[in-house]
Parts: sequence; C-alpha cells; structure tokens
Amino acid sequence: MQWDLNMTLSSNKINDFVEYYQDYDTLTWDWEYKNQEHGKTDISYSPSLIGSSDMGFSILRNFELHLISKYVGKQYFDNTMSTDRMIDPYFVNSLRIDFNPVIPKIKGAEFQVLINNIFNHEYESNAYGGNWYEEGVEKTWAYYFPQAGINFMIKAGLTF
Repeated sequence: MQWDLNMTLSSNKINDFVEYYQDYDTLTWDWEYKNQEHGKTDISYSPSLIGSSDMGFSILRNFELHLISKYVGKQYFDNTMSTDRMIDPYFVNSLRIDFNPVIPKIKGAEFQVLINNIFNHEYESNAYGGNWYEEGVEKTWAYYFPQAGINFMIKAGLTF
C-alpha cells in the first residue's frame, strides 16, 4: 500500500476592504453611491483548507486500485464574506483502477478506469453573484455551478 497526502493551509486576506455600491429608492429608482467598510476579509475563491489523499493498493501483479479523496473548505465568491455568496465545503471520492499488462512485442501497455465522485455527492465547486441595495437593505443574487454526479473515464495507452 502507498498513501500520498497533500494539504494546503492558507490565510488570504484583504486588510481594509471597502465595498462601494448604489442604494436605490424603490419609489423613484433614484440612487446614491455609498460605501461600507468590512475591515479584514477573505479574498474571494480562497479556501483556507484544501486537502487530498491517494491510497494505492497493489492487488495483483500489474494491477492497482487507488482511492482518491479531495476536500475543499468553504470559500466566498466575493470579498464581503457574506454567507449568501459562499460555496459550501465539499468532500469528494474517486476510484482509479490501473492495469499494466505485459504484451509480447509491445514495450508498454497501460489501461486505466477512473470513476469520479463514486458516492454521487452533490456539490458546487464554483459560483458567481453579487448584491445591490434597496432603501438600505441588501439584496443578493447567486449562480452556482453544480458538478457531475458519478461519472467515469477510460484511458488506454500503448508504447511500441
């Protein structure tokens, strides 16, 4: 068995973030520019924790199984750190099967099946959105990019 681990811890901050916006009057739709100081905020799309694991098992000669796991912590898709514009943390597992048979007259053969998201976890890995203000009340909009459920890829390679 071989176990490869990877983890990234980071703190990505804007020290004195100021949000500039338009505040609308809903009766006349007149607006005025305003700003709001948020202080120290997380930089958008910067999770503080990312980790991965690859557990490889040699089952038979030239045959391996790999359980690949990935965790991405919460992240915001704007610099205000609003939970209305946040991507939830996610943890996804995949299974990879490697087969490297010995074939006469061929220098190398490689076959691989990768089954992604083996537990069919529903998650988003990206999003975008924004906000506006009506009579001093913040409104928000957000679009999320859902990721594929269970899916697979097949690879075949021959070296002559």
